[in-house]
Amino acid sequence: MTVHKAKTWLFIGWACAVAPLMIILVMRQLGGEYGNDAQDVWNWFSQFVLPTLTLLIGAFTVSAAPADHKPLDHPMLFWIAAVLSLFYIGLLYVVVGKQVFTTLTYQEYFKQTALFLSLIQAVVIGVVGKFFIESGR
Repeated sequence: MTVHKAKTWLFIGWACAVAPLMIILVMRQLGGEYGNDAQDVWNWFSQFVLPTLTLLIGAFTVSAAPADHKPLDHPMLFWIAAVLSLFYIGLLYVVVGKQVFTTLTYQEYFKQTALFLSLIQAVVIGVVGKFFIESGR
């Protein structure tokens, strides 16, 4: 697999995986589940999706580097980034799916999930960032 292909897979994978999550939240908001104040929901979404997505967009849209057409030097790093990304995105879906079954207010629920999601997100961003740095060499 080439560097460009790996970057493409990570970017498209993330974009395709978080789009339905966003649609779910939009549908819930339009259905009135979050009342007149959905700010906490969108703060949560932007806090846990946009940092990694913008890293991927930035790294993917940077002009082609000579290293893009060579084979991956560290394929294991790509696979670790991909698996961690899948785990993290899956966890986001679990959090959103379980929210309808909790007795907590949606504000408190999303606040509580932020405690562990931020730790996992830091690892994901670190590994994805390392992959892009290593693949650009």
